[in-house]
Amino acid sequence: MPSLRGPKGPNPISFSILDRKPLDPRRADVLYVMDRCPRRYDYYSFEALMYSDPSNGRKGWRWHRLPPPPASANGCHALIDKDGGGGDPILVVSSADGTHCFHTFTNTWFEAGGGRLPFAGRAHRVPELDNLWFGIASAWPSDLCAMDLYPLCGLRPEAPRLAYSWGDLSLPDDWEMMDCSMVYLGGGRFCVAKIFEFCLGDDRKGMGVISGLEVVRQGEPSKLVMVKHKSKLYKFTRGEIQCIL
Repeated sequence: MPSLRGPKGPNPISFSILDRKPLDPRRADVLYVMDRCPRRYDYYSFEALMYSDPSNGRKGWRWHRLPPPPASANGCHALIDKDGGGGDPILVVSSADGTHCFHTFTNTWFEAGGGRLPFAGRAHRVPELDNLWFGIASAWPSDLCAMDLYPLCGLRPEAPRLAYSWGDLSLPDDWEMMDCSMVYLGGGRFCVAKIFEFCLGDDRKGMGVISGLEVVRQGEPSKLVMVKHKSKLYKFTRGEIQCIL
């Protein structure tokens, strides 16, 4: 695998898709890597690894430079299949600078409203749960929440509305979430990991909480409700966690 043409920071955004018009159908995968906090004059903050045209004498896998995001991506991100599937994937990045989208076929950015999406980290689409995107809220108390992101992809992008928010943990007010990650396990089940810091006397302490959650349909007309399963608390006694994979 060739080396990146420039560094992407300690916690880059990465995702892979299938090229709509690959040069070689057996090598249709494209890997995108982007720095969350690109520097102003960093021309290699966003790159894609794809199979190159053999006619130019450089056959093989190569990194291609892409236009950098127009603003910081140090907030949340999601990958949208335009038109609900089968269309061109669109990367959504959102931060205090607003929400922007990257069209993976035209390699262009467009603004999708001045508001910031409520998620911290990556949002995951769950087709069987009303095709909503699920993630961890960036605002305290950092609950599991869901919203429809397709309005961002219209001819006139609109700010999406929050569809659901569920309180998954009851925590002291002085706990501060430092990092979080969520994995969708299928069947409406989620595994959520959160890292917190809090004050104990004059010291700052850290703890991790891993929770099993499930979202199910209930009532008529049906709505989505959250079922809490087991949560496990981990105390950090030595070392530090830099990030959650």
